[in-house]
Amino acid sequence: MKKTFLSLLSVIFLALSIYALFTLASGIWLVARYENFDINASGFLSGELLFTALCLGFCFLIRKAAKKAR
Repeated sequence: MKKTFLSLLSVIFLALSIYALFTLASGIWLVARYENFDINASGFLSGELLFTALCLGFCFLIRKAAKKAR
């Protein structure tokens, strides 16, 4: 039961990470397209990068916990 729950959480965080990477790439594209790199754009991009890093970190921690639960 515990391993199944941790695997499900891992899949959820992996999906969030993929979505965040897509959003980050589209944000970079929009900044490059409109050549408008100001404080708002840098805050948005750094926030997306931080969210992606946190999701991937949680995903790896959950996988490690799932391997320990065996």
